[in-house]
Amino acid sequence: MHTHVIDFARPSARSALLVASGILGALFLPAGTALADDVAAARSLPIREVTSFKDGHAIVLRSGSLAPTKSGAFILDEIPRATMGTFWVKSDGAAPVRSVRVEALETSAPTAATSIEDLLRANVGRTIRFRIGNDEMARTATLTRLIESAPPRAEEPAARWSSRAALPPASPTLTALLAEGDDVLAVPTSSLQDITFLGGAPSLTFPAPRDEERMTIALDWGTAAPAPTPISIMYLERGLRWIPSYRVTMLEGNKAHVELQGTLINELADLDGAIVHLAIGAPSFAFSQTPDPMALRESLNELGLFFRRATDGNTGAMFGNAIMGQTTRMGERRVGGVEPDATIEGFAASERTEDLFVFTLRDVHLPKGARMVVPITAYDVPAETLYRLDLPASPPTSTLASVDPNVLRSIAEAQARPIARTILRLTNDNDRGFPLTTAPALVLKDGRTLAQGLMTYASPGARVDLDIGAALDIAVRTSEEETGRDPNGVTWQSDRFARIDIGFKATLRNHKTHAAHIEVRKLALGLPTSVGQGGESTALNVYAADFVATDGVRWWENFNWPFYWHRLNGAARFTWRVDLEPGASTELDAAWHYFWR
Repeated sequence: MHTHVIDFARPSARSALLVASGILGALFLPAGTALADDVAAARSLPIREVTSFKDGHAIVLRSGSLAPTKSGAFILDEIPRATMGTFWVKSDGAAPVRSVRVEALETSAPTAATSIEDLLRANVGRTIRFRIGNDEMARTATLTRLIESAPPRAEEPAARWSSRAALPPASPTLTALLAEGDDVLAVPTSSLQDITFLGGAPSLTFPAPRDEERMTIALDWGTAAPAPTPISIMYLERGLRWIPSYRVTMLEGNKAHVELQGTLINELADLDGAIVHLAIGAPSFAFSQTPDPMALRESLNELGLFFRRATDGNTGAMFGNAIMGQTTRMGERRVGGVEPDATIEGFAASERTEDLFVFTLRDVHLPKGARMVVPITAYDVPAETLYRLDLPASPPTSTLASVDPNVLRSIAEAQARPIARTILRLTNDNDRGFPLTTAPALVLKDGRTLAQGLMTYASPGARVDLDIGAALDIAVRTSEEETGRDPNGVTWQSDRFARIDIGFKATLRNHKTHAAHIEVRKLALGLPTSVGQGGESTALNVYAADFVATDGVRWWENFNWPFYWHRLNGAARFTWRVDLEPGASTELDAAWHYFWR
């Protein structure tokens, strides 16, 4: 399997592109010139290469050799839904691009007849036999023309201000011109009865008018004669998404076999032998919600956050090196003053911290509207099974009267039934330098499915933990109690604060038939005082990411803390690593304190 990352190489001066708006294009090419001299030349360029991101955005490269019209221009009938600033057109021949124009063109297309009116439209010039209204006499005439008139648009002033429900708009009227010898009858088609088409079966299709957008690419031919020229178009569009998933099989000898597959969902366009790059992570496009003037189709959703430089592939190299320093971060930019949505299918928030890495698939055939699953890579990594016990922080006693009773109930339930979790820890050590990406992960052992967890991003050499399930054979009992109170604990800005000391104990017993390695983490609100049994204590900020991430009940996020709390207090994390033989038990203890007025 080939791998690469995207190269943001600087384009040379010879390949600099001029993409003009419709107004600028009109200066170089009179409106309708190319369309008038050879409308049949309109076509689309096939997709040669596409880089797909997990949120559905794709960098698309279309290319191919086009034949010019008599005026020397090229016409395309498929307009990309490009994002602002990502639409680029390039000529790979001797003549450079002079302008690109998009305009509407009134055309017609064969349409199936589904009504009497449509049958009449499809058979103008035919001889028909018919009756008019309640007239019993059958008549024969040639249908020479149909005249369609729009309903009157004026309405009575009283109707505009009436509180009654508005009537549905009137339908257009259709009048048939019927030639009987030297006479021509003008008859509303709604009055024609018992219509019979003479001289064989009637036509069942008719040309229906419609507006189409066409793209006209003008080249600067100079003194050269127009000739077939390779043309390429590159842009960012939404429509091709890939969803990764893992299967992790636990092996003997502290190893695990990791398999990655991707599901491609194509709502973009037909892929016929295209190169598809599946990107881990997502770069930041500052104008991803703004359509390019050459597209004006729809607003695209925002991409992710961080990326690193790539080294191969055309779709990844469409942006110059300057974009590396000009991209905006999610923390620096807001859309309409609101934080952009941080959740796409449940785990996009973590994807935004991933470096960009690309897997390459070649010769991909996937029609628009289709889906496919492709195996991407597989390798073995070091693995170990351990148990993790997270013990949440409880509110200080002095704050209990201010905390929501429902929150207190949730905290009490979490503390009354502490449960250790079984963890499969993988070390992403592979000789090909593949990262692990955020994705669902199925865990198997001895042919049986153990659990499904969430794989999180891990660069080469990093570790990732997969939660397999509750470890009910690890019995846990905990207790917290106030061990001391000093009314003159500290004086700050002439104010006196009491010091409250809290003691903690936890008893663990291993009821499994094998030894267990257990990692215990206890969180507390206050300053660490002591920790026993070789444990470690760390002082944290209450809003530190690692503190919040390990606590299931985040009641303090909406708590109205006293003004002095963050000056005098903080948070504490105590950690122990315990090895218990079958049937063995151990007791852990820690202490912390906080100041209160």
